Formats: sequence, structure tokens, C-alpha cells
Amino acid sequence: MFNAFLLRLMHAAELGDQEIQAIEELCRQPREIGAKKYLSRDGDEMHSFPVVLSGWAARYQILRNGARQITRLLLPGDAFYFDCSPNGIAIEEVITLSPCKIVNITHADMRRLIDRFPTIGDAMRSYGCMENAVLASWVVNVGRARRAGADGAPHLRGALPAVAGRSAPGPADLFPADAG
Repeated sequence: MFNAFLLRLMHAAELGDQEIQAIEELCRQPREIGAKKYLSRDGDEMHSFPVVLSGWAARYQILRNGARQITRLLLPGDAFYFDCSPNGIAIEEVITLSPCKIVNITHADMRRLIDRFPTIGDAMRSYGCMENAVLASWVVNVGRARRAGADGAPHLRGALPAVAGRSAPGPADLFPADAG
């Protein structure tokens, strides 16, 4: 099976055969989850971090006026709550936008893997830095769309190819059929 998460980590650091095999082992039992299903809710305890192996999901927050603000698209290879969940508590809603394959990697399993293979820790750190850079760009662009009075959807549709370009070419399920 194609593993977009492993590919992301391989782009972040030079992984050897044993490290690749160890990551593949962590991802060996993904769950199939339908579209519009919650992966986490604000306030949930996060003992593991979900990894999107196929399909699309989104992180969002509910604003004071009840509207939803997408804070991040999650594409194949994306992991969330691996490093930024205060006290192990989810701080956003995460929902699938299309059918997805998701694997949950426990924080303890990843810590053991990093202790055994420090290069995997380097890859996760680099991956986290890359994700933070993308998030910073996303926040700036959402602010621009709001100030311009736009709903942000045209900007989002225009940004999708650039965001999706973070993933290496892969199987046809990289984009959901209704991604528009």
C-alpha cells in the first residue's frame, strides 16, 4: 500500500531501511472512515495522533458567531496532534471531507520509535517545522480574504493545487472526486 506519511518523512530526513520498515509497521492497520465523520472534537483526550493515509479531512474551529473556520486541510500524509495538543487535549474539531484511511499512532509508540531511531525524530521535527510554515501562510491568507470581505472559498480553491503539491504524486485517491 502507498504510504503518503512515510513519503513525507522520507522527504524530511534520509531514512534507512530499518526506519522505513518501522514506520510502515506503525501504519499497518488503517481504518476506513466515511466522509463527514469526526476524527476528534474540541476537548477530546488525544492518546494518539491520527495520520491521513488517503482522502481529505479538515481541522476547524467554531467562531463566536457559530460559523466554522477551517484552520487546516489535511491531505494524504498529514498527521495532526503529534506535537501541538496541550496536555493531550484536542483544541479543534477534525472532520473527514471525503472517505479516508486513517491510522492512529500512539504517542508512546512514536516515542519508543524515536528512541530507537533518532533519525525518525529528526524527520518528525522537520515535518513539524514544514507544517508550521504552511499554517503561518494559511493564517495570513485567511486574514487577507476576511479583510477583503471575501468568504475565502475562491482563495481556497485557488490554493488547493499548491497545498496538494506538498504530496508526491500518488494514487488517484489523493483528491476526493468532489473537490471541485
